[in-house]
Amino acid sequence: MEIQLARDPEEPLQEEEKSHASRFRLLIPCVLAWLLPGAGHFYLGRRRRAIFFFVIVLATLTLGLWMDGRTYVYDRGHPLTYLATFANVGLGPLDLIGRQMTYDRMVWSLPSDRSRNDLVEKLREKLRSPLNEYGTTYLMTACLMNILLILDAFDVAKGRKGGASRPDPAP
Repeated sequence: MEIQLARDPEEPLQEEEKSHASRFRLLIPCVLAWLLPGAGHFYLGRRRRAIFFFVIVLATLTLGLWMDGRTYVYDRGHPLTYLATFANVGLGPLDLIGRQMTYDRMVWSLPSDRSRNDLVEKLREKLRSPLNEYGTTYLMTACLMNILLILDAFDVAKGRKGGASRPDPAP
């Protein structure tokens, strides 16, 4: 029979604190990447990539808005609009610009009152544009790219992609 000695009561707390700090360390780049495309990579020391990602997502978003693209709002009668709205929100605060340009206000769902008619009329105006489908595709692409950048920042911070401490090489 083997007797096990009791562990120091402080030791599990230290491990728990390390685990909490590790989770927080992984969360910071993800939140930064959601707030501003490329910011998570910039925080992790991948500065050139961060600037490249920011320019690409911003250019795609700008082209989408210029081509009369529209952001999605969810409608209870159409369940797939929930996925499209979620993708739009993946762009972070830049989604607010798209919503303002599409609907002249911040809205995420079709209301059931009189303001619904105003929103539907705004959507009809967008749909009349010959470039609307292209613009909407560009907007959705910008949103989905940013979601991928958030996941990539997580992978880099976790050490799955060359380590979080490996910055971009010097030119």
